[in-house]
Amino acid sequence: MKMTFKTTAAALTFSALLAAPAARAAVTLTYVENPGAVNSTLKGTTVYNFDAAGQQGAGVYNNLNWAGVGSINQVYLQNDNLYGGATGQGVYPVQSEGPGGVGGNQAVETTTLTLNQPSSYFGLWWSAGDAANTLSFYNGNTLVAQFNTQSILDTLPRSYYGNPVSAFQGADAGEPFAFLNVYGGPGVSWNKVVFSNPSGSGFESDNWTVRSQGWGALAGENGAAPGVQVATVSGTRVSLTPAPEPSFTVAGLVGAATVLVAVRTRRQNQAAKAA
Repeated sequence: MKMTFKTTAAALTFSALLAAPAARAAVTLTYVENPGAVNSTLKGTTVYNFDAAGQQGAGVYNNLNWAGVGSINQVYLQNDNLYGGATGQGVYPVQSEGPGGVGGNQAVETTTLTLNQPSSYFGLWWSAGDAANTLSFYNGNTLVAQFNTQSILDTLPRSYYGNPVSAFQGADAGEPFAFLNVYGGPGVSWNKVVFSNPSGSGFESDNWTVRSQGWGALAGENGAAPGVQVATVSGTRVSLTPAPEPSFTVAGLVGAATVLVAVRTRRQNQAAKAA
């Protein structure tokens, strides 16, 4: 059964609100892996893919332990389908507003990952990206950075569109799928990552990836992180640069910035997505 398609007006906010004056000048960078990648190429990371935790199938899971890394307060896990799931045969986390969103009456709108120690790197496979998906980084109760995926994903070439996982190859061709790497600049770290979607469209992700050190901390990591710059945010100044094929990358966050993204209609079959 098809449901009414929602038009999402994207007001995209990038912010870094830090208490210490020196920290305000720091930069948070976002890099995108090559088309089809569902994992980060960064070395020394720890990955959580949810399949072992979600062996009971789709439903709400509370207080998940990520051994040696942290804990996840609550999350709705969905069976892999055309919108998400890096293996094609497991489960993946999704945030959505209920009761009409993914998960129905059990839908979880906000999920918080609390880390055991501060981190300057976080990555995730962000699938079926849309303007209602928001990712926030906190150091305690202080917001370090917050952004909606749309300004990054809107710069992606067509090679990023459609599900790249073999079980659903090419499905959902109208939405982008990309692995994002988020790096804290010098002196920037966080101990909480919050995923939220205040609509029924669903914030799909998988393969959450953590490393305490940012880029350049390990041997062989010299110069800028690899890739082509696609966006820079400095204060209130925003510069977007379309990414060329086939590789790519970066959105920097400094200070507080707001990007107004054009209204975008997300054509999804919510009934199929919630199945």
